[in-house]
Amino acid sequence: MTELAWQEPLRGGAVARDGFRLAAAEDLALVRLQLVAGNADAEGRAEAALGAALPTTGGVVEGSTCRVAGRAPGDWLLIAGGSETASLVQTLETALAGSTAAVTPATDGQVALRLIGPARDRVLARGTTLDLGRLAPGQCAATRFAGVPVFLVPEAEAMLLLACRSLAVYLRDWCDAASADCC
Repeated sequence: MTELAWQEPLRGGAVARDGFRLAAAEDLALVRLQLVAGNADAEGRAEAALGAALPTTGGVVEGSTCRVAGRAPGDWLLIAGGSETASLVQTLETALAGSTAAVTPATDGQVALRLIGPARDRVLARGTTLDLGRLAPGQCAATRFAGVPVFLVPEAEAMLLLACRSLAVYLRDWCDAASADCC
């Protein structure tokens, strides 16, 4: 069987303009954690393993080894350093043994794009109806951007945009076109 080679999601092409930059955040590991909503025992065990309380939907907290973003009731996205996927999955699977839980590596299926610069909010506003002024670090949002489902996680000086990996080049091209006259 032919082995598929991993490819850089933007195929080497970032968007760089005065005041705006979009690049793949390849230094991140993504893990999805799903628990039966309201299962206090499983939630407590996950919190102990992560070193942080699980946030409500739309919240982001810092754990001992990762950021935890609340996607929906019983559904969280864990964002860690790029080499942490296997250890994070193992830690959670051990902590949640016997519980109804799903711990799924998401790095290969999702692309993490980092939008940086003073024009990033203008570019983002062209692709979503979300009120970006109300989205600050410590919060997150699932929305549509440039016509596709994305998950936005604000950082101190950037916006982390997570989407299906197959859409990375489309999102890069869209941001390139949308930023042409605002930077």
